[in-house]
Amino acid sequence: MQKVSPYITDVAIEYVIATHSHADHIGGIEDVYAACQVAHTIYGDTGTTAQFKEFMGAASGEPNSIVKDEDDMLSLPNSATLTILDIIDDDSNTNNNSVVTALEADGRRMLVTGDAEDEKSKAVKSALAE
Repeated sequence: MQKVSPYITDVAIEYVIATHSHADHIGGIEDVYAACQVAHTIYGDTGTTAQFKEFMGAASGEPNSIVKDEDDMLSLPNSATLTILDIIDDDSNTNNNSVVTALEADGRRMLVTGDAEDEKSKAVKSALAE
């Protein structure tokens, strides 16, 4: 597997969103923290694996960075918004603890669901309809 960190050195990253604690979503991300300044980290659930501990150590060790697990709405350039939905926590199925994001720009909406499964998808649809 090729690492991304050599291509992004000396870059400021506003947000890192770690949808959930599975290695395929957070593996190697500590290299990004080592190579870049990250202002905010949003994560979807906790874990007990060595990989999760490395991720949280890197995220929480980032100077002046905010690390949180909660809903938020971000205003982006050109009137775009990014809604961060952390609707389900502590589900026994880690995939359902995924952070879901909804990007709205130029009259279009894009939904990114991490690995959320059917029961979370229904909760997301309900939250977005409100």
